[in-house]
Amino acid sequence: MSYETRVIMNYQFNSCDIIGRGFSSIVYKGINTITKENVAIKVIKRQFSDQLPLIQNEIQILSKLQGRNILKLYEHFTTQNNIYIITEYCRQGDLGQKLKQFGYLRQEYAVAIIRQIIDGIYVMAQQNIIHRDLKPQNILINEDGIKIADFGFAKPLNQLQNEMNVGTPLYMSPETIIKSQYNAKSDIWSLGVLFYEVLFGYPPFQAQTEQELIFKILNQRISFPDVPPVSETVKDFIKQCLIVDPYLRLGITELLKHPLIKRTAKKAEKFVRPTDTESTEQTIKSEIPNSSEPWTTNSSNKKLVYVNCKNPQVNAILNKYLNTKSNQGTNNNTVTKNQPLLEEISLILQSQFSLCIFLNNIISKLKDIKLITPLLNEKCRIIFSKHLQSIKDTIYKQLIESDNKFKFKDWQLFCKENAYSRFSAKFLLENNQFTKTCQEYNQMIKSNKSLIIEYQKYDSEFYQILFGLEWKVIKKIIKNLIIEFNHIIAQNIDTSNLCNKINKSQQIEISFLQQLYYYYEIVDKYYLKEFDEKKFAQESNIQQYMVLKELKISDYLELRQLIKRLMKS
Repeated sequence: MSYETRVIMNYQFNSCDIIGRGFSSIVYKGINTITKENVAIKVIKRQFSDQLPLIQNEIQILSKLQGRNILKLYEHFTTQNNIYIITEYCRQGDLGQKLKQFGYLRQEYAVAIIRQIIDGIYVMAQQNIIHRDLKPQNILINEDGIKIADFGFAKPLNQLQNEMNVGTPLYMSPETIIKSQYNAKSDIWSLGVLFYEVLFGYPPFQAQTEQELIFKILNQRISFPDVPPVSETVKDFIKQCLIVDPYLRLGITELLKHPLIKRTAKKAEKFVRPTDTESTEQTIKSEIPNSSEPWTTNSSNKKLVYVNCKNPQVNAILNKYLNTKSNQGTNNNTVTKNQPLLEEISLILQSQFSLCIFLNNIISKLKDIKLITPLLNEKCRIIFSKHLQSIKDTIYKQLIESDNKFKFKDWQLFCKENAYSRFSAKFLLENNQFTKTCQEYNQMIKSNKSLIIEYQKYDSEFYQILFGLEWKVIKKIIKNLIIEFNHIIAQNIDTSNLCNKINKSQQIEISFLQQLYYYYEIVDKYYLKEFDEKKFAQESNIQQYMVLKELKISDYLELRQLIKRLMKS
């Protein structure tokens, strides 16, 4: 194989000196021919024009960020064939490579690394930017310290609207992996996972599927192995990062004041020189609950306080869950012989709650989809909204109004369990958003009398759905939605070569198409006959369709085959 030396402006590199590869790029070790300084040169072929938004985003973000623990951007060039991004060269690789080499790092070295990452996060926070993909592979190591790199997914908080989640599931915060929501504390969760992995050699939550990962995050307490030993201060820091509720999770300003970070940094081993973090009193803006929501933050004790709730039972549940530690333990009064039945109740409730989240996400994504068939988008949003309202109302009545809608045999016993309080609080905190989603489309129907008359005259089948869920009609409408949306996607994807790459926007579209097809299967399998909650809970895998995965042309072709059979049915 022959190698060549390439020159771009005052930079030079050899095609054999590859130090990294990305989805559409290759990173080379290069040199500044004027200063003789080593640099990293990322080369992106312009044929990947669909990646331009990500590339431009990375350049724009790095241009804004100036910090000793942020990868330094020197220059960027665009030629007829390529885009070149010139950054500082980190000769000691990344943190992921170090973990492969050493397994894990001793506490003093791990703390030194975390201090520097926090410095970098603080610099981002000053610009109101979140990284969204913090993990060991994106932490580079140089002689002068740690550098946060790979800002392709980074964004200012005020530009995050209806985002699909990105990054690596093991490091994603719960609100991201479950609800595709980001906030100023999403990176803090990733930091906690990363810190744990650096100390012990593996992440705190390990799972084979996203569904299993979500279950463990929501139901397992953080535990620490005895070997290697770590201090209680370190454990507390990690716990504060890995609080499921983002409003209770510490923010960057609070982490800077944590005893672990305020202490003077000790010297670390050769591959990293830790620096002290400069604490600051400046407040970093973060997302807080909307004032219209029935809860607010209390800065004095960092707990959520439920306010202005008319229902005393709701008030009691949330106060118990959010303002005490009673939800942390297990109920010693659990009757062992009834445990399987209680676990079955939890499984059924969780599956219905997951379906609510799934439907809510679909509704938000449908807003941005432009279809050819008149009113098809509107019809589908109404269908999903009515389905969401039906499920959430059933769960609410089961939990709060003592109306045993699910006909659970041991419901009263379950209500005495901590699992009841945990699930109820989790549902109630989301129910507000579900209610808003449903109200938006119900209001649209109520206020548009001409539309209702039009449905009554020209679409009598759909007119029935305005008054109840007619599943045969719904199945037909969702089928039309899938076929039409698939047609739109197919026009923009070249499937002639399995090696072709799928860009980010296409990944999102195909993922959404998968969700729609999955919903069609749910309707066909479970709702066209008497709905069996237990069977649905045991067989459905909703969570796996709520995470954006990297898809290949072959994945899309398999989906198209399913849709092709659907068209013939």
